[in-house]
Amino acid sequence: MSLGKKYTCFQCGTRFYDLNRPEPICPKCGADQRENPESDSREAVSPAKPKKISSPRRSKKPEPAPLEEVDDDVIENDELLPDADGTILDAIEDVVEDIDELDDETG
Repeated sequence: MSLGKKYTCFQCGTRFYDLNRPEPICPKCGADQRENPESDSREAVSPAKPKKISSPRRSKKPEPAPLEEVDDDVIENDELLPDADGTILDAIEDVVEDIDELDDETG
């Protein structure tokens, strides 16, 4: 099924097809498209150019800053894991003590 010629109304800008009728009348404002003062051929207006589909800009992710090397002797457990009730810090201290005891026994 053919919809006929495609027009863009010269008065109101409405796009429409003439549905193969002999008179291309705009359905919105009623202007006869054959009376278009800007068209010499009085033919259908060429179809609009297809819209460009732009790809989203690809943002470059900043590279993460390199990790600083830190001396383990300088950092206190409190600085690594701040904990309000001290449960995590207590558990870490217990593990460190166990490791120290094993080192002393094997040592």
